[in-house]
Amino acid sequence: MKFSSDFALLDVTKGRHKLATHLKKHGPVKVLIEAEIEYPFGHDDGTSIEFVCKVNRLELPSDH
Repeated sequence: MKFSSDFALLDVTKGRHKLATHLKKHGPVKVLIEAEIEYPFGHDDGTSIEFVCKVNRLELPSDH
């Protein structure tokens, strides 16, 4: 199977306010995400389909 994507949605719970403040002040943060794609979230709009992902691991890379 081959597929591509140029974005994902991440639902942040713990640390969400701190992250929002950091992004506003410093810009993007690089993270490593290991996730399982579970099922479609929406329908095909002619360009893409969104999928629900279960995040298994989320970490800041060592070069951050």
